[in-house]
Amino acid sequence: MSKLTYTQSAAANQAQLPDLPRQDQDIFDDFLIMKIIEQKRVQQFGNRSGANTNALGFAQRKELVRNLGVRIDAVRLAELDAVTEFLGCNKQEFVMELLVAGLEQTKSVAAKNGLGLLLSETIDRKVEEAGFSVEPSANKGFWTLHYKGQPLEHGAEQAKQG
Repeated sequence: MSKLTYTQSAAANQAQLPDLPRQDQDIFDDFLIMKIIEQKRVQQFGNRSGANTNALGFAQRKELVRNLGVRIDAVRLAELDAVTEFLGCNKQEFVMELLVAGLEQTKSVAAKNGLGLLLSETIDRKVEEAGFSVEPSANKGFWTLHYKGQPLEHGAEQAKQG
């Protein structure tokens, strides 16, 4: 085979894989949407870790990360394995995102049906029983999560250990 130019080789490769997505307006739109979603997560959660923020931040303190121990059937596990492989994430990340979304959806539906206050009271009681409280933050107008009287700050935990 004779030597090909760059553009000839790109065309030859494309001919071998005609169904492969090509860099075009749609691909760039996908890139922009991905970046917008990333920024949205930063605005919503304060970082790119999303719903996994607490699990990652609390990892330094073993008593703050719990194993849910949910049993599922083998077919759902295979589907979960397939979905997480397809999305390029792990089960922890996927399930935490799903869990947080489900919790927020439950709060919304409870509120729409006049049970928001009852659910909030139950949540507040359970959070307090788990040893958590909220205190005014150094950032005026904001609140900081505390565990057994100590502020939970991911950076502060790392600084203490470093």
